[in-house]
Amino acid sequence: MKKIVITLLVCFFSFTAYTQTTAKDYLNKGNEILFNNRDSSIFYITKAIEINPKNYEAYLARCVAYWGGSSMIIIGTNTFTTKYEDDRDKAKNDIKKAMLLSPNSSEVYSYMGTAYEYEYNYEDAINYYTIAIELKDYSSYYNRGRMNFHLQNYDLAKDDFTKFISHFPNEDNIYF
Repeated sequence: MKKIVITLLVCFFSFTAYTQTTAKDYLNKGNEILFNNRDSSIFYITKAIEINPKNYEAYLARCVAYWGGSSMIIIGTNTFTTKYEDDRDKAKNDIKKAMLLSPNSSEVYSYMGTAYEYEYNYEDAINYYTIAIELKDYSSYYNRGRMNFHLQNYDLAKDDFTKFISHFPNEDNIYF
C-alpha cells in the first residue's frame, strides 16, 4: 500500500511540474502578441517577471509593451510605436530594473536612450547611446546620430551615421 501511495504522489507531482507554465512560456506568449494585444502582452510578461524577477529581458519586453501604440519610437533599427504616455514612467522603471540585473548589457542602455529620446531629452539619450556603443552595440550609432541631428550637431550626426554605415553597410534605414 505504501508503494502505491508513493507512486501516486510521484505521478501527481511529475504531472503538476510538467503542466506548470514557466516564466519563459509567459514571456514567449507576451512577446508573441506584443503588437496585437498590448494589455494581454503586459499581463503575460508580468507573470513571467513574477515567476523569475531576475530576467532582465522580461523587463525590457514589458517596457516595449508599455510603449506599444501610435507615436514612433526607434530602438536600434527597429521601429516601435507608443501612445500610452501614462506608461512612460513604468517603461523607464522596467529599464532601470533591467539595468540593475544586467549592467553590462548594451541593450538596456540603448533602451534607456530611447526612453530619454521619447521625452525629447536628447542630451541624456546621447549619453545612454554612447554607453551602449562602448558596450559594442554599434546600432546605437544610428540613434545617437539622430539625437545629434535633432540638436543640430550636424558634424557629429554625420560621424555617427558614417560609423553606423561602416558596421552595417547593407542597412536600408540609414540612407535617406
